[in-house]
Amino acid sequence: CAVLLAAQACSLLAALYFSTPIAAYIASAVFGFAVGVMITLPALIIQRECPPLAFGMLSGLTLAIIQTGNAFGPSILGWLRDATGSYSLPIMVCVALELMAIGIILIRIGPAVKVATN
Repeated sequence: CAVLLAAQACSLLAALYFSTPIAAYIASAVFGFAVGVMITLPALIIQRECPPLAFGMLSGLTLAIIQTGNAFGPSILGWLRDATGSYSLPIMVCVALELMAIGIILIRIGPAVKVATN
């Protein structure tokens, strides 16, 4: 997961700093591949880290949080673009969020929940 987030951050930086069309295509492809894989990870993490009885509730809560970010994120980034007149700051904010997510993933708090199977 951290590697995929790092790939996304690098592809955003590549899109920002390399202005050739081929760089934009490659950066978009890398970012899109990583997003495609990342979509399945919340459910896998919940399944591994939480008791089976809590899966439905936690999946719904996770989806609600993700959808809230999906709803407000583009508006916030658009506002930043309009305020600065450039895409540099919004892209750097996205890179910073990717790096924070990597840090959260790499700092593990407590052991995984072990569920006894009968």
